[in-house]
Amino acid sequence: MTFYYVLVLGVLFSIGLFHLIFYLADRDDRENGPVHLWFSLLCFILVVRISGVIPYFHIYFPESAYWANLKLVYLSLFAAPSVYLLFFCSAFPDHFPKQISRWIIHFGLAMSIFVLITPESIYTHTRDFSIALNVSVILFTLIFTFRAMRDKQPGAGAILISNFIFFLTAINDAVIYTDNGNGFDLTPFGVLVLGVGYSYALLLRLQRSFHHARRTSRELESLNLELEKQVHNRTRSFKAAAARAENSALEGARFIAAASHDLRQPLHALAMFNSALKRKVEDNAIAGLVEKQGNSITSLSSLLQDTLDTARVEAKNLEPVFSETEMRPLISQLANSFEIQAEKQNVKFKFSCEAGNLISDHGMLQRVLSNLLDNALKAARSHIEIKASRTPTGWEIHISDDGPGIASEDANRIFESYVSLRNEEPEAQGGYGLGLYVVNEFTRALGGSIRISATSKKGSAFLLELPDNPDQKSDITPLPVLESDSLDMAGMRVLAIDDEPDILDAMGTLLESWQCECRVASGLEQTQNHLARGFDPQLLIVDYHLIGTDGLQVIRKLRTLTKQELPALIVTGATEPSILTKIRSAGFMVLAKPVQPNQLAAILQSYRNQ
Repeated sequence: MTFYYVLVLGVLFSIGLFHLIFYLADRDDRENGPVHLWFSLLCFILVVRISGVIPYFHIYFPESAYWANLKLVYLSLFAAPSVYLLFFCSAFPDHFPKQISRWIIHFGLAMSIFVLITPESIYTHTRDFSIALNVSVILFTLIFTFRAMRDKQPGAGAILISNFIFFLTAINDAVIYTDNGNGFDLTPFGVLVLGVGYSYALLLRLQRSFHHARRTSRELESLNLELEKQVHNRTRSFKAAAARAENSALEGARFIAAASHDLRQPLHALAMFNSALKRKVEDNAIAGLVEKQGNSITSLSSLLQDTLDTARVEAKNLEPVFSETEMRPLISQLANSFEIQAEKQNVKFKFSCEAGNLISDHGMLQRVLSNLLDNALKAARSHIEIKASRTPTGWEIHISDDGPGIASEDANRIFESYVSLRNEEPEAQGGYGLGLYVVNEFTRALGGSIRISATSKKGSAFLLELPDNPDQKSDITPLPVLESDSLDMAGMRVLAIDDEPDILDAMGTLLESWQCECRVASGLEQTQNHLARGFDPQLLIVDYHLIGTDGLQVIRKLRTLTKQELPALIVTGATEPSILTKIRSAGFMVLAKPVQPNQLAAILQSYRNQ
């Protein structure tokens, strides 16, 4: 019999150790972790309980403190119901009444403390009460485990059956230990059934968790495949939408580029009318208004040019046409054009440039420098400086001002489209954030680079590096530069051809204000009439887009009629590289609308001096 009890003790101890390992391996599992912990602790308490009823066991250890008193036995009798109930409350938390369960648990622990602090002569009087408490707790758990089984909780059936068998053995033990009957102590048998049954029930719970995890894994895998499919479809839809948006943006940019001729026409006429009016006004007050009007026209012209240049960039319509440009006259002209505005703002303008030529796209180069100077003028407090010098591979141009400067984190942002840092500052001359964007894109097209070489509260300095491109040089004649504001074109014979009446009117008014002998014509027929009346022009100013033809064809016909190589200048609002290349390849200078009067004056003077 002793061997049987020892075997049960070993099995129960192994079960407790097994579930303790389960708990330590997965103690973060809030559902199963506490269940394994309380069950393993219950197994160890029952091991103590069994060791106390093994026959003759004390013979082998007669001097052990365990046999000296009954404190450990009674302690296990009162601790067992508390741990037992903690196990059930963890296994079936929704089926056991929390308040009553908590009261029983606390009472069992209190009685355990009572056994520890009182002598044997006192706590041994609680023997019958402790047995009754154990039987009552088992009956209590039977009732509520049945509720859990009815709700089909995993393991509830196995626990209920083993619990009922344990209850019968507990009744038998209660009869024996209260001296009301004789027989064998069935506690080890009941405990073995309880341990095996509970362990089987917990394995069923683990099996459910495993199946649930596997099912969840499959669902997640299926969901992942579905999400991948959705991501693939969304990506494809996004690429299609992005392609449509890009096509839409390109179409919009192409539309603006195509419509640039019509956009430039009225501004072209307005600029010429204003320039002519300024020379005729003598009243200082009116002259001031005309000057302000001219500034507004210049600003509008600059904004339109930036917008159209941006459209060229977005439409990928940047094809530089390289020609040789004298740097000193170009920078001198730009400095002169900005110097008047600088004087009005009390800003000193200082520039220096080495002598030499640069093979680049003249129009794009002029636009880059003009935008950089305009940016510096808006920022400057008292002075602007521009330095241009040769390098072994090209040119370096430094443009600096003493304005508020640019923060280092904004150094790259300023070259993005529609980013204007001055709009974020009160009382600052802002813009639409296109000027420096155009500078960056044009510089890149020319093979150069632009960067801020210094930024501080004392001002900003831009470093423009441009390479020389001798291998790409064409035979295009660069536009002349007006060396001074003095005009000496009295008596120069000019014939202007354009199919827009307002443009003809403005051109005639401007040329007459310069004391030129001017004739205007809307087409080939009127031009022939002027020639038939003996008018011998020194220069033809011809619009490229004419009704039913173009300026190149008109010039060729006139040269055939007169049998003379009549000098001619093409004026156009077109920005397509194919058109500009066609004009330049024919050997004509081209001037973009809206025409700057001083640029036109420089061309006229160059022809007058020939």
